[in-house]
Amino acid sequence: MKWSVFLAAALKAALKRQGWTTGSLAAELGAGEASVKRWLSGKGLTIDRLERLCALADLRLAEL
Repeated sequence: MKWSVFLAAALKAALKRQGWTTGSLAAELGAGEASVKRWLSGKGLTIDRLERLCALADLRLAEL
């Protein structure tokens, strides 16, 4: 399994704890919900996107 899948799963859980939904993330990031869902499943998740999502989850990348 790719590293991004593991990171995405941890990130998804952290975002959920913070109250983020795919809709609210999409609005915040200026992206479509389908893109956000894809990123949170580990597909197309770049380091830049990962860092941005971590910031929204109030995490540093190293904490994932």
